[in-house]
Amino acid sequence: MKGDAELLLVSGPLDLGATRHLPAGVSQRSKLEVVVLFTDASGTLAALRLAAQLGRSLDARINLVALQAVPYALELARPAIVMEWLEERLRDLASKSPIDTRVDIIVSRDIRRALRQVLKPHSLVVIGGRRRWWRTREQRLAEKLRHDGHQVISAYLQ
Repeated sequence: MKGDAELLLVSGPLDLGATRHLPAGVSQRSKLEVVVLFTDASGTLAALRLAAQLGRSLDARINLVALQAVPYALELARPAIVMEWLEERLRDLASKSPIDTRVDIIVSRDIRRALRQVLKPHSLVVIGGRRRWWRTREQRLAEKLRHDGHQVISAYLQ
């Protein structure tokens, strides 16, 4: 069904083996959370470093979120990428963070809709990338998140 808002969330603090369906609501975490969106390895590492600085200052934890779109032609539980490869890559990136980091892999038909369901209202989001003279995919995503009411910080590679 095309209007289907079903998400599949694979999550855990560096233990990415658990799979569960995510209800359409926000999580019940009490501590402030800095959300880092996975872009690519180097951009995400820059974002994690900035998020760690913010996390220490704000006594917050980091939630590293990877979004994977699945076309309607495929089953939601069987995305087009090898999940084990992505899990290992994220585990490696999260292990480089000096503060508590949770890793979520979100598999969805519609990434923007998934972000609206997963992010708490007015979330603090860090997106890493390269500074370019043209608008990058990361910059367009940051603009959409700001439009949705989130606080977005860009972490650019040096």
